[in-house]
Amino acid sequence: MPTLLTLHRQPFAIAAFLLPFAALFQNKLLTVVLLALTVAVLILSRLRLDLRGWRPAWPILIGLTLLLLWAFASALWSIDAAHSLMRFGRLLPTVLAGIVIGFAALSVSREQRRFVVVAVAAGMLIASLLAIFGEFVRSGEIGDPQANLILNWMAYWHFRPFSALAAILIFPLLAAAIRGADRALMITAIVAMAAAIFFAGASASKLALCIGLPVFLLAWRWGRPVSRILAVTLSAAFVVLPGFVAALDLPSLLRTQGHSIHSSAAHRLVIMRFVNERVDEHPVLGWGLHTSRLLPGGSADARIDPGYAD
Repeated sequence: MPTLLTLHRQPFAIAAFLLPFAALFQNKLLTVVLLALTVAVLILSRLRLDLRGWRPAWPILIGLTLLLLWAFASALWSIDAAHSLMRFGRLLPTVLAGIVIGFAALSVSREQRRFVVVAVAAGMLIASLLAIFGEFVRSGEIGDPQANLILNWMAYWHFRPFSALAAILIFPLLAAAIRGADRALMITAIVAMAAAIFFAGASASKLALCIGLPVFLLAWRWGRPVSRILAVTLSAAFVVLPGFVAALDLPSLLRTQGHSIHSSAAHRLVIMRFVNERVDEHPVLGWGLHTSRLLPGGSADARIDPGYAD
């Protein structure tokens, strides 16, 4: 039975435990932790696994390989080839790490997988409590940050990037709780993660949790058919969403009904309108990998642009 006191026996469980804290205090460390996790898996595999017994997850392997090839090829027509190649260099080790971990996950024992689940749950539980505490500190409801070094340090950090990881991992932990694996820890972690999302999370994470829960229940009930439908509909939605938002003209529609749009939502609608205009200029190949912040006109102030007055 994996417990917090025996996590040290599994090196990749330690990396899994540290992952939430990387997202909590410095989300750019996520890739570093992921790579450390990969190295640990390789070491563990060499010591305890027969690599010939690894079962390739061909859909994942083929999909990620095609993604990498497309990302690399996009530098050929990128508006900044050097920038796209640099981003490709950062993307490559992360995807390779995911491939290795995905392959190893199909080959390790049930007990080893449980160590990872327990480690993730424990890390998310503690990190979620820290996120909630930090949000109370930032709001001034707990002490004076200026008078205490630790409170001042907690008030400095923004915990919203962590809420994105919480909104993703809460559903695998929910599946583990339903299956009865270490249920007390899983449920406690889930409650803490949900509280962190609503008290200290970004609006997108709150929306993801609200939408994700019914989708999770549907997938749990009907499994593979729901997964296939989601794979198709979500891919199509990513393609048509900018044009759909532009055609809907939501700002004008809401204004005629006497409603106002909050700044965060308005910002996203501005981005949708701007992107839709740029997509029309390169509808097939795009502008190049990770060049969204380099698009012509992207640095203009939308607040003084008549095209965004609504």
